[in-house]
Amino acid sequence: MVIKRDFYIDKLMAVRHNGLVKVITGVRRCGKSYLLFNLYRDALNAEGLGDDHFVCAQLDDDDSEGLRTPRALSQWIKARIEEASRPTVEKKRREINFVVNNGMKKLYIQSALTISPDGKLEQETASLRRTGDFFRKIVVVGGSQQPRLDEEGILYVGVVPFLVDTSILDSII
Repeated sequence: MVIKRDFYIDKLMAVRHNGLVKVITGVRRCGKSYLLFNLYRDALNAEGLGDDHFVCAQLDDDDSEGLRTPRALSQWIKARIEEASRPTVEKKRREINFVVNNGMKKLYIQSALTISPDGKLEQETASLRRTGDFFRKIVVVGGSQQPRLDEEGILYVGVVPFLVDTSILDSII
């Protein structure tokens, strides 16, 4: 059962842009962490703020023992903010254009106009290789390139055969 706590969320949302740090206090196990890490985050997500805008640390966790001094915590937070504000070139390399789910099967599809040897191949396939799973991966390129598999099992195919030849998808899904 989820207790919404709209009263508290409304108060937090009303003062979120005032430049002050918000401190939530309460007795042990009353839902402070749940309020912040789930309900408040959901409310901010609903307004369009992405998860990359949140810095969360649970200081009672043994893994966070090194963050329990003000200086260490401040440095850690600054590092997270700096990390999140770096240019998104690396983040874009991790995007996959399409993910098709069919029951327990999954298919990743990346699209690229061309894959020339000047690093475009690496850029387009890096996100596919980083999935860490063994589901099928396809790169659809412009033109009529016939299907070919690379050594990592990634299928490269031109957009024309991809759209016309249904056996390409049938054989891999």
